[in-house]
Amino acid sequence: MRCLRWAGYIDGIDLNLGCPQRSAMRGGFGCFLMEHPETVCAMIRAAKKATHLPISAKIRVFADDVGTHTVQGRVACVRTGSGAFATPCGHAVGPSTGCRSCAVECDLGASTHGQTHARRAHAAPCPDECMAGRTAGFARQLVNAGIWMLAVHGRTRTQRHHEGQVHFDVIQRICRAVPSIPVIANGGITSRTQAEAVLRNTGCAAVMAASRLLSNVSLFDPSTVPDATTTSDDDGLASMSAKIANARVYLHAARIFPPPGPRFLRDHVAVNFGQDLRWRHPDLYNLLVRNTRVTRWEQFWAIVDVLASRETPDVVPTLPTLRQIKDMAVDATHNDVAVA
Repeated sequence: MRCLRWAGYIDGIDLNLGCPQRSAMRGGFGCFLMEHPETVCAMIRAAKKATHLPISAKIRVFADDVGTHTVQGRVACVRTGSGAFATPCGHAVGPSTGCRSCAVECDLGASTHGQTHARRAHAAPCPDECMAGRTAGFARQLVNAGIWMLAVHGRTRTQRHHEGQVHFDVIQRICRAVPSIPVIANGGITSRTQAEAVLRNTGCAAVMAASRLLSNVSLFDPSTVPDATTTSDDDGLASMSAKIANARVYLHAARIFPPPGPRFLRDHVAVNFGQDLRWRHPDLYNLLVRNTRVTRWEQFWAIVDVLASRETPDVVPTLPTLRQIKDMAVDATHNDVAVA
């Protein structure tokens, strides 16, 4: 494993089984590897044998577990394309028999979701693997192979663009299925209040946020900077003021802890302002997003200063022009973020 070269510099190895992009589908990696649990578990065991580093994984939820019916708290069997039935864990059932693996009798039921689907609901207690669902069963396999921590994005692989419902109920079942390791909930976290509710309701050890932190770096500390996604007045100035404050918080941190390259600064600041900047200040938007000469920390800070002066006309500091921002000296030795 090539990562072993860096074993002295890293604290752990994370197996990404959550990427749903088309490139992952073509290459057979990311969440598409979840269809091959034996291969995944073999990879984990090989990594454990080769290194002392702890190994974690991130997964998505199987579509099999989404929208399943429950009767008295038990996951229902669902009809397969062949006309037979199967529990979410894959146990086969016949037209009038129960789950063959656990000898549970099932009753035929029906439910309508746009069209009628025949359903079978367990009429008696079923083993844990049936009650928890396919994703929880996969999580157990990962734990048995040797992972020490699991992150779960609560969407399916078809929800590639962060759209749709996050299935926290499935994450809850996973937490109950693998109590020996910490489970991290991921997906759709929009506020500290919601994060705390997810922790309470799922039993997870932590939550993970990504997209919303791009637009509000103070997401989990609302007492520091107003939430830029919710704070606004009639003319929108308060909302933009909050975004300016957020951008400055991020850039201040980036000056102390420089990111690997200027695109990190550009992406964070651009997503922070979103379409507001594009439509209200297209010249600043083009300078920030499209001008390849903007690579230095000082340039990004100056862009935010110019924006602040426009949004708060009563504050008129001495600021550089846009041409002066473009002409700021660029570090000639490497294409990295230059920090004064």
